[in-house]
Amino acid sequence: MNVSATLLGELLGLILFITPLILSLMSKHVDGYHKIIWFLMSFFLSWIGFLLFYFTVVKSKLKQINFSSEC
Repeated sequence: MNVSATLLGELLGLILFITPLILSLMSKHVDGYHKIIWFLMSFFLSWIGFLLFYFTVVKSKLKQINFSSEC
């Protein structure tokens, strides 16, 4: 196998692993120990943990913002 193709695949895998970690730490929707819990879930479960974070925290916060702006 070509070395550059292997290196590119490993780099892509690393980026896909690190992205949910960074997104969970940079989120403005949670703070304190909740941020640490979501970071650990993203670390151990990778994208599954991040998707859980997105659909449970971010979506609910967006619904609350949209609901409060309509009133």
